[in-house]
Amino acid sequence: MQSDQFRQMDNWRIDMLLDEDQDTLRSFQQAAVPKVKLRDVADIFRGKSILKQDLKAGPIKVLNISNLEDGEAILDQLETIDEEERKVKRYEILPDDLVMACRGTVNKLAVFPKSEGIVIASANIIVIRFRSTILSHFAKIFLESPTGSALIQSIQRGTTVMNLNPADVAEIEIPLLTKEEQLVRINKYLDEKERYQTIIRDATSRWEQVKNQLYSDIY
Repeated sequence: MQSDQFRQMDNWRIDMLLDEDQDTLRSFQQAAVPKVKLRDVADIFRGKSILKQDLKAGPIKVLNISNLEDGEAILDQLETIDEEERKVKRYEILPDDLVMACRGTVNKLAVFPKSEGIVIASANIIVIRFRSTILSHFAKIFLESPTGSALIQSIQRGTTVMNLNPADVAEIEIPLLTKEEQLVRINKYLDEKERYQTIIRDATSRWEQVKNQLYSDIY
């Protein structure tokens, strides 16, 4: 990369350019699309540290990494703690918050749905609460894309086990599209995901029926 190209990039980091995904990162940095740092459009915080012995029957539900599956937050098996709401209010997850795993080996993201009662994030979860401008679903789509994954990988502090810091996550840049442009991408993503899941369900059901019929006719 020439020196004049460096000068045109108002936010570059040597470790990003030397990353194995440097072509992807460089392409994004040089793209003409407007960009915005997460810290400028969202409030970002890590969840509460909870010891194993603190997990017990109680009114406060806890979202952990294990509750993030296939890009969704699964709320039917959340563990709980017995704590006063006022003491954990700062860790509460609200509908439409973007939650991401900050530890582990897999990049997990989900847009938090509506839920009953108060749900807080564990210390393995970073919560990104957008104020305006950026829609949570659009940010999720970008961050789980090859470019977004490369950006997340470039800031992780661990080598094999991911360890993300909220302050570092806040420095990630995402495309600044109009809400209309974001909605176009969100709707297409959700429609195609639903179509994909329907095909998988139908194919799985048919396979089970055929397989069971073959088993019953095997002798």
